[in-house]
Amino acid sequence: MVRYLNTYATFDQVLEGLMPAFRYDREYFLKITVSIKPFLEKLTTGNIASILAPDKANSDDQRPVLEWAQAIRSNAVVYVGLDALTDPEVASAVGASMFSDLTSLAGHIRGQYWKRD
Repeated sequence: MVRYLNTYATFDQVLEGLMPAFRYDREYFLKITVSIKPFLEKLTTGNIASILAPDKANSDDQRPVLEWAQAIRSNAVVYVGLDALTDPEVASAVGASMFSDLTSLAGHIRGQYWKRD
């Protein structure tokens, strides 16, 4: 799967973030996913799901969606006030997720930079 994505897929932050999971030992992967499943359900249901993942296909939802690449290209300053979230676990997960996405994009940008030289 990793070879296929590296060969045929265009860059996608979500896929880039998932690729390391394909390299994990099956038993290790099962252990880490079992422990995090209840927490992921908490992030993807109810009101918090609609806040964290707006529906891009819904034309009535006019909230902006943060895309790191766009923020970097426009030299934007991104302020994330995680302390406003009432659940510290959710705040931590959102922060870690955002940082992970940013790190993935930085790795992709670095890879493109080094390929040119």
